[in-house]
Amino acid sequence: MKWTQNDEVLAMLREHRSGITAMEAMKELGIMRLAARVNDLKDAGHHISSQMVKRQTRYGSFAHVALYRLIEEAR
Repeated sequence: MKWTQNDEVLAMLREHRSGITAMEAMKELGIMRLAARVNDLKDAGHHISSQMVKRQTRYGSFAHVALYRLIEEAR
């Protein structure tokens, strides 16, 4: 069975309980629109939180990015 991007994001959220960012999803899974996949998972009944966190850029400045965490899976 071929996994969808939603399947891959859900597996990554399960594995990374501390949360994932769009950059991590892009690097590890090649997924460019993490927010859209998270929205799909929420629509499927999964409870996922988002929190804005500060991360340092490669140039030394800081940016705010969304950090997604799986709270509870759909039943």
